[in-house]
Formats: sequence, C-alpha cells, structure tokens
Amino acid sequence: MSLGDGKITLQGAATPYVQVGTTNPVTLKTDGVDSYMVMGSKTSFTHYDKSTVGIIIGMDTGVPKIEMAKDSSDYLRWDSTDGLDLRTTKMEVSASNIQISSTHASMSIGDADSSGGAIILQSLGDDRVLRFGSKSDFAQTSTGGLIMGMNNGTPEFDFTIDSSNYFRIKSQVQIATDNFTLNTDRMKITTNAGNERIRIFSGSDSDAGRISGAGEFVRLGEVSDDASDLYGLKIYDGTGTGSAETLVKLGQDGNTIAGWNIDNERFYWWSHDYP
Repeated sequence: MSLGDGKITLQGAATPYVQVGTTNPVTLKTDGVDSYMVMGSKTSFTHYDKSTVGIIIGMDTGVPKIEMAKDSSDYLRWDSTDGLDLRTTKMEVSASNIQISSTHASMSIGDADSSGGAIILQSLGDDRVLRFGSKSDFAQTSTGGLIMGMNNGTPEFDFTIDSSNYFRIKSQVQIATDNFTLNTDRMKITTNAGNERIRIFSGSDSDAGRISGAGEFVRLGEVSDDASDLYGLKIYDGTGTGSAETLVKLGQDGNTIAGWNIDNERFYWWSHDYP
C-alpha cells in the first residue's frame, strides 16, 4: 500500500516493512528474526560490513547493532558482542576533562585551564612529546613542568621546577637543585645545610651492625658527631664512629692517622714528638 503520492510504502506479508521517502528512503523492516531500520544502500544485516554506504540500526538475531558507513575508511559501528569500532579521517573530541584532536595530533587529560594543567600527548612536526605543567616545547629551560619524548629525532627529558631546580637528560645529564639527597644501601649523599656529607658503608641498611651504628667506613664533608659543623674526611674501622673507631681524621676537627697527630710542623703521638 502506498500513501502520500508514493512517498510512504507499507508492505505486509512474511517480511513486512515501512518505507518513507523516495530518495535515500528510511526503511523499517522485520523478517520474524531481525528487526531494524536502514538508510542508503544498506538493506539488511548482510550489509553490516564496514563498507556499504548507509546506516543500519536494530536487532540482529537478538544482538543490538548499529553501523554508519561512508566507505571502508570512514565508518562507525557498535554491537554488544564486539563493542565499538571506529575509523575516520578526522576526529575531534572535547569533554570536560578529555580532549582528542586528530587535527593537532594530540590528546589531553585534565583541565588545561586549572592550576595543575593537563597531561598532553602530542605529535608536533618532528617532535613526539608527553608534557604537563606550563611547558609547551623543549626549548623552555625555566618554565615549570615536565616534557619528555623525541625532540627532532633525539630523545630528551626535562623536569623543571624553576631555573635553579631541574633534572634534564639531553646530550648529557643535568641536575640543579637547592638540596640533594642520595640514599642507597652502601652510599649516602646529603647536601642540606649542616649535613653536607658523603658516607660509605660496608653493608645494607638492614644489617645488624648498621642498626647498632656500625658499618660506616668513610665520611667526607661535614664530619662532626656533635652539633658543631666541622668539615673534612674521616675513615673508620667499621665498628662505630667514635674517636676510638676513627683510623683517619683530616680537617677542621683535627688531623690524625692511626692515633698519630699531624699539624703544620709535627707528626706526634699525643704529647710526644716523633721521632
């Protein structure tokens, strides 16, 4: 049956359908198993193929499906079995805290206008970068933030707080910081005021001797055991850090080697000159 001068067609029988329009019509169909709507060149789920031009949406033997296709390079399809499948020449997505742009070859997570900024993954010219903070390119040496990736084909890493505090890996490793601490099992380095020292140990932090205060062999820098800041070098026997365990002491706290004292003119044992 036809209505509206042929613009609406109603068909009953075993495979009923309703077709609206004559140019690019919209058709509602069912065959007793599948129920769906089609447009364009698609006529059934045999055209659920990522290439036939048109749109199909409906139930394919109980499975909900939708596909919109221009050709095999531009389509969107989803079904409850295989999930979402999207292929397109251009994509722009902007949500409250996620942006994806194929035009700018970038993706960002977070609010770029917030105090913390966004995490941005980007391909720009010959650069391939991951960045966040205020940094936008590798040339910024005092701008706070992190940028890492390929700079014109060269791998680089730059984490900057300000012009005085940064860690960079370019053609060389560059570190600038107000205070520095390195804490390993057998070597410790500190640079904070009053504790500027390098210490060498014989074992790990969990060794019984280390827990009781033993195990330190070399101390360079601030070497005093009391509140005063005295600088120099001490070498211990490994059983402790007191005077009795000190083998070598050179610097502001005095100069001794195996109990022998050294000054500008003498090498002596306690108050007795030698020889």
